[in-house]
Amino acid sequence: MNLEDNFKKIKEEVPEVNPNLEEKIYRSVPQKKLRNPIWNKLTISICGMVLLVLACVIGPIAFHQAEQNSIKSTAVLLKDVKSPAEKPSQSLGEFYDKLNAFSAELSYQYLQDMDSTENAVLSPVSIFSALALATECSSIEAREEILNAIGMDYDLLKRNYGYFYQALNQITTDEKGKRASEFKLTNSIWLDKNSKYKEACIQNLADGFYCYSHSTDFKNSRASKYIQDFIKKQTYGLIDLNLELPPETIFVLLNTLYLKDVWNAFGEELNMTKEKHSFLNCNSSVTQKNFLIGNYQAGKVLEQETFKQFYIDAEKVRITFIVPKNGYTIDEVFTANAISNIYNQKYVSISEEEKVEYWTRCIFPEFNAHSSKTINSLLETKFGLEKIFQIQNNPLSNLTSNPAYCSKIIHEAKLEVNRKGIEGAAVTAAISDSGPGFVYEKVFEDFIIDRSFGFVVTFQNRTSNLFSGIIRTI
Repeated sequence: MNLEDNFKKIKEEVPEVNPNLEEKIYRSVPQKKLRNPIWNKLTISICGMVLLVLACVIGPIAFHQAEQNSIKSTAVLLKDVKSPAEKPSQSLGEFYDKLNAFSAELSYQYLQDMDSTENAVLSPVSIFSALALATECSSIEAREEILNAIGMDYDLLKRNYGYFYQALNQITTDEKGKRASEFKLTNSIWLDKNSKYKEACIQNLADGFYCYSHSTDFKNSRASKYIQDFIKKQTYGLIDLNLELPPETIFVLLNTLYLKDVWNAFGEELNMTKEKHSFLNCNSSVTQKNFLIGNYQAGKVLEQETFKQFYIDAEKVRITFIVPKNGYTIDEVFTANAISNIYNQKYVSISEEEKVEYWTRCIFPEFNAHSSKTINSLLETKFGLEKIFQIQNNPLSNLTSNPAYCSKIIHEAKLEVNRKGIEGAAVTAAISDSGPGFVYEKVFEDFIIDRSFGFVVTFQNRTSNLFSGIIRTI
């Protein structure tokens, strides 16, 4: 499936509703007098029972359909986007270097900000994309703060975002035409229909950041439900997030990311070890698990002073594992420096001196993680974002003349690695209103995992940090 077909597949479509449309149904029921009154009564009774059954079956279906149609009619697609046809620029390497440096620092700070007894996962590229959208909506001062946080200037961001976006939207199929791997990143902005917006900003979001624009009424309680259904659809049901938007919401900047990959082109599952392996939790307890047997990869395990690291390749992505050595914890070794260095590490595959060619396979457990939190405080204290959260600065003046600021930024991510392959999704939502700021509530959710280690999921060319996290206990 080519890129054009892919974008047709994932295009966000909102049905148009004509309020003047009126459907009239005329039904004529001929009456016929039956000769036998007993037969008449029996027929009427049977018909009544049938109608009662049909009402019980069809009624809820019709009600559900009416409810869905009512929800769908709450939003209108204002601005479509064109399929990108970007070519790499000369500064693409610099763009990815700065993106990966930001992703490493963001991963470290995000994970440090979590409870040290919990597992955590995030998608740096999803948060990065939401911040990229915010740069287009922000005043000059607020924009500079965001650009300083992500470590690049506006020209570098705009010149290379299209190619980055294109790389994160692709589908591959196997020999039978079945979907083997898929990467889908979508950007959208949801505008309150009662507010006024600057058309130039909406157009720049579409042209430079492939951002769909929707109009809705946030005073209508269905708006939150519609966006929740949209997120669920874009992530194939992995994330079901209700933003619970207040009536004073002005707009929502939204990024969603979906990833699915198989271990090889044939879709074959990995084998499991016959014997159970001991798993050491962060609380020193031990769990017995059957582990996955990875494919052999060229190279030798990389030994650092405090940890070991190696990788396994799926069809499109790579998982790099960082495992602490005895005497160290994963929180101590999974630093921003360790994360950023995975892009440059080379694994020794041939020793000319020893005349040895090294091949290594990872023996690792199945795992999954789910994390959700509001990241305002993190971005303020660790990345210097202040103006965008302060209404008195009118930080979003490039989008609207109304006093507007970012009241909160929510990030949620899920990732599962099992015998079949890798599947993950993430959403980042920047919410703006004109009222007083929200109380920043930290949200922590329990999730299940099978090994105490850090991990980074990238493309095999290691250009983007798709997911990263720490696995401490099960």
